[in-house]
Amino acid sequence: REMFGYPPFGSMIRIIVRGPQQQVVAALAAELAQRASAAVTDLPDLRVLGPAPAPLMKQRDHFRYHLLIQATQLEPVKQLLREAQASLKLPPDTLWQADIDPIDML
Repeated sequence: REMFGYPPFGSMIRIIVRGPQQQVVAALAAELAQRASAAVTDLPDLRVLGPAPAPLMKQRDHFRYHLLIQATQLEPVKQLLREAQASLKLPPDTLWQADIDPIDML
């Protein structure tokens, strides 16, 4: 865990995007990944994995995509997520949430 920076030696943030339209969900997940990847110049220890369909891709008629962000410093990533939350316009019935140091990946 220490070698790969997994908690508790680093932080991991799992972002889940869900909504009724698969293309909209995939595009929103890609936008969040792009914003996180753009922060790599300011945060060299930041690593973005994904987006990809979640293991349970469809649940209750909603499609689900996820991405993972790994970093040694959590506060700059939280700020990045707050900025994304304030500036992204979400279509109806589409949402995203961040899980810090997730227990499971389903």
